[in-house]
Amino acid sequence: MQNAQASPSPAPKPRRSLSYSVYSRMVERIVNGDYRVGDRLPPEEELALSFSVSRVTIRQALLKLRECRLVVSLQGSGNYVGGLPLGDIGAFGDVLDQASSGDLFDFRVGLETQAAAMAAERRTDSHLESMQTALAAHQTQGEPTHDWLIRYRQADLEFHEAVSDASGNPMVNRLLRSINPLFTMAWLSWKSDVDGEFLLIAGQVMNEHSMIMRAIAAHDSDMARVAMQFHMKHAKQRIVGRNALLISS
Repeated sequence: MQNAQASPSPAPKPRRSLSYSVYSRMVERIVNGDYRVGDRLPPEEELALSFSVSRVTIRQALLKLRECRLVVSLQGSGNYVGGLPLGDIGAFGDVLDQASSGDLFDFRVGLETQAAAMAAERRTDSHLESMQTALAAHQTQGEPTHDWLIRYRQADLEFHEAVSDASGNPMVNRLLRSINPLFTMAWLSWKSDVDGEFLLIAGQVMNEHSMIMRAIAAHDSDMARVAMQFHMKHAKQRIVGRNALLISS
């Protein structure tokens, strides 16, 4: 009689580094509104005391936050949540900084649709490659954890930035790069609200982006404008309609 073979023990899960733990806790603070979009983070020394870690660990956590586009560094000024403060683009930024979420989104729609139309007329093969790379990074599988949402949002931002780059208009590009990070917190806040439903939403976004890219690739400015309007209309329903947009008031 043969002895039954014992089932192999599951491989131990890799331990998270200390810097990753700090990064995760900082993400939670951003999601909870402790650090809001446009806020300047405390200095490294203060953060190190707050998290009871070394400044080296804080630098590693900040590096990951910057890689994920949750934090932007401004030389001589510090680290900012979600992007540079709107005031960084001058007096017009002060107006945007006090706009309602609906007004801000309407302003974004105008810029995005015009950028898509111009991109169809002016895009190069290099611009198309950037859009394709961003689109390929849209992953629609897996549990929508914070890390998953951050990676997905990064790909989403990179697609829209590729379109604005292709527009060839530096003003449109600069304004969109200042505005779009403000919508990042909405995506992160959805984790507790939608979970599995977000996978369906992510697939819809990917299809809408594909439609925009095909129009731009075909040099069809009218279709590119319509495709972007369609995408932004549904994006507004998904974001503003859920009252999930977290913008400093």
